[in-house]
Amino acid sequence: MIVYLIMLQRSFLKWPGGKYRSVNQLLCLFPKEFGTYYEPFAGSAVVCLNVKAERKVVSDIEDSLMNAHEKVKTCVGKVIDCLDEFNNSSDAYYDIREEFNSASDSFSYSDAARFIYLNKCGFNGLYRRNKNGGFNVSFGKRSGNPHKDFENLRSCSQLLHGVELMVGGYESCLSDVAVGDFVYLDPPYVKESGTSFTGYNSNQFDNSANRKLSDFCRDLDSSGVLFAVSNSNTKLIREWYDGFHIRELQAVRSISREGRSRGRCTELLITNY
Repeated sequence: MIVYLIMLQRSFLKWPGGKYRSVNQLLCLFPKEFGTYYEPFAGSAVVCLNVKAERKVVSDIEDSLMNAHEKVKTCVGKVIDCLDEFNNSSDAYYDIREEFNSASDSFSYSDAARFIYLNKCGFNGLYRRNKNGGFNVSFGKRSGNPHKDFENLRSCSQLLHGVELMVGGYESCLSDVAVGDFVYLDPPYVKESGTSFTGYNSNQFDNSANRKLSDFCRDLDSSGVLFAVSNSNTKLIREWYDGFHIRELQAVRSISREGRSRGRCTELLITNY
């Protein structure tokens, strides 16, 4: 029997499409019994942090993101020491952004600290890279020291212990998925409008990629694997997942392109159980 955490754990990151405000709804709709838990679109990993399972496998295609999770898991003290030296000011922010973009070792604990700092002190918690791969989000002008939430970092570190972290797409993450396992997929959503934010870099997860994912989910279903997919409340998603259970969930968006379209909205959760 799977037992869920009573008190919700916040992630140490703010991420587009983050599910902190939806975790309670999701946990109530997740299967009560399953084998390994897989989450191939990690993002902030807040869902993973709040699910109890004997084995958890989490991945994302963004290597800097997964490095942050890995270093918080394995050497949170060193990450905290670095963050403690950073100041939340415009000059410091742009200096650290330049260091992050020019770092020779993008898998160090210091680079993980820079990543967390930029996430917490940048504009609206956005993560965005230009065509050359450079992080280009502007200073967020937030008060205080939002990057020094050290107690939460330590809590996340404890919960990440035992979680298998990978860099890669959903197919590589799910290469050894088996009958009775459970997969939660939270991809960049199908656009609801022309201004919807769905990508963080030049590798856009577009409609074609979402359609391919729906076909992959049908293969999971045929293999006896349990799955749940979050996506936008659109005609395309309803068509692609026709035949599965489709539920409407109320969500709160806190990040969108240029700060638009924030607030309450209806999203879909598609399951095969």
